[in-house]
Amino acid sequence: MLSSGARCPTCRPAWFVRVRDRVQAGDPALARLRSGWRMLLVFPAALAAGYAMARALGQPALFGLTFGGMVGLICGLSIFGPKPGKVVLRCVWCVPAMLLAMLCAVEIQPYRIPALIASAAALCVQLALTGPTLGEFWRDSGTMFFTGFLGGVLAPVPVAELKYIAAITAAAGLAAGCVQALGCRTRPESGFASVERGYLSRVREVLRLSTKLLAADSGSGAGARRASRRLERAMVRLNESAMLVDGYLPASGLSGPQAARRHTLVFDTERAAHGVGRVAARLGGAPLPDEVRPLLLAALAGLDGVRSRPEAATADRTGALLAWLARHEDDTQDPEFQLLVTRLYRFVAVLGDLHRTAHAWTAEGGAQRADRGIAAAPADPFTTSITLVRGRLPGTHLLTTRTMDSRTVRGSWGLFGKIGPQSRIVVQAAVSLAIAVPLGDLISGRRYYWAMIGVMIMLVGTNSPHERVRKTIARVLGTAVGCAAGVVVGDLLKTNHPWASLILVCAAMAIGGYAISSYYYVWGGALAFVLIQLYGWSTGFQDSVILVRAGENGLGGVIATLVGLVVLPVASRNLWRRAHATDIRALAAFVRDCGLVWSGESGADGTRGQARAIDQATHELHTFTRSLLPVGSVADRAHARDVRATMQQAGHFARDMSVTGAADLAPQERRLLLHITGTMADSLDALADAVSDDAQGDRPRGGQDVWVRCGDDVRSLQDALSTAAADSALRHALYYLGHLDDLLGDLALRLGMPVDGADYRSAAQPTGRELYTRRALRTAAAAC
Repeated sequence: MLSSGARCPTCRPAWFVRVRDRVQAGDPALARLRSGWRMLLVFPAALAAGYAMARALGQPALFGLTFGGMVGLICGLSIFGPKPGKVVLRCVWCVPAMLLAMLCAVEIQPYRIPALIASAAALCVQLALTGPTLGEFWRDSGTMFFTGFLGGVLAPVPVAELKYIAAITAAAGLAAGCVQALGCRTRPESGFASVERGYLSRVREVLRLSTKLLAADSGSGAGARRASRRLERAMVRLNESAMLVDGYLPASGLSGPQAARRHTLVFDTERAAHGVGRVAARLGGAPLPDEVRPLLLAALAGLDGVRSRPEAATADRTGALLAWLARHEDDTQDPEFQLLVTRLYRFVAVLGDLHRTAHAWTAEGGAQRADRGIAAAPADPFTTSITLVRGRLPGTHLLTTRTMDSRTVRGSWGLFGKIGPQSRIVVQAAVSLAIAVPLGDLISGRRYYWAMIGVMIMLVGTNSPHERVRKTIARVLGTAVGCAAGVVVGDLLKTNHPWASLILVCAAMAIGGYAISSYYYVWGGALAFVLIQLYGWSTGFQDSVILVRAGENGLGGVIATLVGLVVLPVASRNLWRRAHATDIRALAAFVRDCGLVWSGESGADGTRGQARAIDQATHELHTFTRSLLPVGSVADRAHARDVRATMQQAGHFARDMSVTGAADLAPQERRLLLHITGTMADSLDALADAVSDDAQGDRPRGGQDVWVRCGDDVRSLQDALSTAAADSALRHALYYLGHLDDLLGDLALRLGMPVDGADYRSAAQPTGRELYTRRALRTAAAAC
């Protein structure tokens, strides 16, 4: 059930396969499920080992549970990997750092002011050692060092007791490592298979929502708009899932040719599914003749099955629609009706593309057999343009790093202009702690570390003030709910039912481990619940602990956010400009490469890899704009939405252009093609310079400060090409290139950049009608 079946991207599989694939689509590589499973096994094992060692040494059971649980918490959260021996070594390696920190905490505890300073220093040590340039063992030591210091503050013990704590933590670390080695091994190949199944589920989701949108009455108003928005979100998720597949391909275990073939198949399937979704969105948003809607639904219903000849499957299901078009396409020359006819022909064409890609996944001897057939061929390793961070799309992480490397940002930092990203976090943490720790001590002297933890949480894993505010709110709300639940459970169980409390604690940690990467408020609530149970077993608590803990967490988060705005800041405006400029420059590189490929100067078969680089840049822009809080003027928010929608549409055009390979061109046609792509790429570079926050600093400005439209040249080249099938692919690509030129030229005009030349769209509808008609009829003729 977890490893086989349902490789058809258009068929409706059995219910248990649908459930499995939907889970894997929402949890790529099962990262959240693995994290929850790891915590479910490791945390109880560390508790049990600590408890057993404490009893063997004649120490209180709570002693073993507390320190064994601390080791289990860190090992379950941050230590994992595919090599069992290395995982065990990492779990044991970090124990000495924890003991050293506990010794420091115990020795300095009687001196209040030095103890507060040492606490802040311990957190700075952790942040300094968890940088990406250091190895895993250093990061583990840094994390456990702060945990040990916090444990010494939370449960102060005499120095003589440290020898017992050493044995308890060593036993807990060894138990955590052994449990991980036996029950939590990760394999890159299984991660790729999971991501691929999730991708196929996303394809089915787009097709299902397209069918639902076309089945709905276009006059239903709100219902149709909701269906259209759901389809739009599903297409965004499909694109993200396809990028994940590309990112996992190098570690999939496939050879270079196998991985390249799978990359092409995934890309073409996504392109075809997006084509169906976009046409369905346009058809569903306009009135349709009564007899057309059943024909569209019948064509989509034909996707639930695979034929040996995909052209025959397309012809069988779209024959009635093509017959209706043949009878009625010239009924009227009304522009709206002619646009409908063009869209219907396009629907048939993209449906043929989808049938062909579905057949490639599932035909006899399908993808896997073809992979085995080329396994022995000499091959270069597959390289991808998608960059993943810890197995996930990076969001705004890489964007922040690039922005910090710009001269504009570093020049504003003065003497600190040369420090690295992790050093910047350490400096911000030191300033934040200098404010938060004294305030936390004034509010709650025994538990001042709550404010300190609030600072740490807000500085780790966030890349902008908006993200820090969102995380602060999630932390405070989760903490308040978790504390309330902990107080209720603590009052009910007290100390009379320790096993029930332990079961609830382990369950809370497993749920929190599952949710930490995506639902941070759940993790905050789970951790608060566990701490309240610990307080109930040891020092006791009052109900006011809810307000104090939530308030100090919020205080630390607010201070860290404010300090980030003042100390070594990276403004959201700079991030926005950098993301937008990166997306535009990716488009410029793509257009140049298209010219080289189409003209035959490059041996590549299409520009799919370059289109994936655009997808990643667009995803980065989309993720950043989605993280922004609803602040600022209405005009600014509308501008951000407009830019995001424009760049997403540009990505659609790029994917449609990227499947075209070299064409047989005359010398003058080749020169004209290279002139078109070169001029458009220069315009894109100029637009990127215009929107970038450091156009004068990081890269020299080009000689072009005007967007030069290429509409006339594109039409001239299309007219020079024949209507034969050999030139059809290039004529289609030029059609999308002309629309891309118009789309981005209009954006340049809205951004205040001068625009020169004639547009393409004014005379494009007849060309589009001709191209889609020939493509649809050619697909139907191939079945005969």
